[in-house]
Amino acid sequence: MEAAQLFPIAASRRAWTARIVLALAIALAGLALYGHLRKPMPVYYGDQPRYLSIGSDLLNYGRFTNGAPAGGPPAERPPGMFNVPLYPALIAILAHFDSRLAATAGCLSEHQSPACPNELGILVPVQIGIAVATLLLLWCSALAVTGSEPVAWTALVLAALGCGEYGDFVHLGITEMLNCFLFAAFSLSFYLALRTQSRATAVGAGVLIGLCGLTRPAYAYLAYTLVALTALGALGLWWQGGRRVLRPLVGLGAALSLGACLTLGPWLLRNELELGRFTISNGYGGMILAQRVAYDAMTAREFIASWIYFLPDFGHSWARAIFAPDWYVRLGWGEPGTYYALGDQVLGPATLAAAGSADAQVGYIIRTMVLPHPFKFALVTLPLIWRGLWFGKYFSVVCFPLLIASLSGELRRRRFDLLLLTLPGLFMLVFQALVSVNTARYNVTLIPSFAIGAALAFVALFERIRRRGAPVGRVISGPESPPSFPGRGSHL
Repeated sequence: MEAAQLFPIAASRRAWTARIVLALAIALAGLALYGHLRKPMPVYYGDQPRYLSIGSDLLNYGRFTNGAPAGGPPAERPPGMFNVPLYPALIAILAHFDSRLAATAGCLSEHQSPACPNELGILVPVQIGIAVATLLLLWCSALAVTGSEPVAWTALVLAALGCGEYGDFVHLGITEMLNCFLFAAFSLSFYLALRTQSRATAVGAGVLIGLCGLTRPAYAYLAYTLVALTALGALGLWWQGGRRVLRPLVGLGAALSLGACLTLGPWLLRNELELGRFTISNGYGGMILAQRVAYDAMTAREFIASWIYFLPDFGHSWARAIFAPDWYVRLGWGEPGTYYALGDQVLGPATLAAAGSADAQVGYIIRTMVLPHPFKFALVTLPLIWRGLWFGKYFSVVCFPLLIASLSGELRRRRFDLLLLTLPGLFMLVFQALVSVNTARYNVTLIPSFAIGAALAFVALFERIRRRGAPVGRVISGPESPPSFPGRGSHL
């Protein structure tokens, strides 16, 4: 099956132009709304100084460094690999053409001071364009997965006007907006590769997941997992003597692995040649894992309270109303005594010193803190998965249950399209709860799946209400579901 068959292509060019213009208008309206409502955040806050300073160092000295938080004058900083290169490279390219962004990044590279310019310049409109492209990919994904234009339009409206995450991220110098775009493109191409059995599409999916890994290191582990599954499939193919189901999947996996190697390989080779480490980053994983394992000290009371406390917006106030302070105070952020502060300020430095180097820190933590208590580690991972669901606050509160309902309904009908689109994001949700504190913004790549699942539920509800209000003859002869386009709901 050709990928084009999964989209409604019968409309005229004029009708398609009108659709695209309307989709652009909805996307821009949502970004404008939430851009107006957002609370401004200075550029010296959070992770922005690191990305901006690395971009400045790359522009001015031609070296990829660890940025300002590593210390030392910019001209003397050695090559680094704490972060991955794609987003700092984007900053460097844009700063070459925009003096405002270059001045902000250069000042943060030198000083990291509130006195630095608070101006991201051309980066903001570029990220607005990336956000618009992400919303258009969401719309296309909904068309491909459901075959229903009502569902696609509803999903677009939910994501653009019901969720403010994209409207916030376009104004920040962090990786989230670029990663959302790349992951939406990967999820769609991954789905299309499986549905169409196209190895060329699978290579494209591999390139895209590699680019995701070069934007945020955690996503490289999805690529590694897919490569490992391909190897296991090939082993099963050899062992079984060539099963029909395995053969095409192994071929697609090999094509995806090739694409991932094409993008991740040069960076891994650079790290080996310049820094002597054949890995995607160094120091980042140990620091993040130390923050995560601090939560393994959670008591039974805190475990119970976390399911309320980690809910968005109202979670904290509900926890305060229901529980005594010692049930929840250590679940918060930043303050001394919280698990996050313990992991960041105590456990991180202590495990680094005990391991002897950043290279050995992850292995040391796994050997001494995770493997001796696997049940506790797995149990604590569950509320951290829960915490990661609530990006967009009430958007997720509404859309997550509807996604589960839609997935259940689709699987009962033996339709796997929505599940295939959602699986990569669900993998990352669980993986990031295993290796990090899994703050909600880590999982904003699930916005398309949440919106599409909720849209399916809303359209199905509307159709049911409409049929109940229609004359008897019309109900009997009417469709049982929204109109579908070719390719919808077939078995893999």
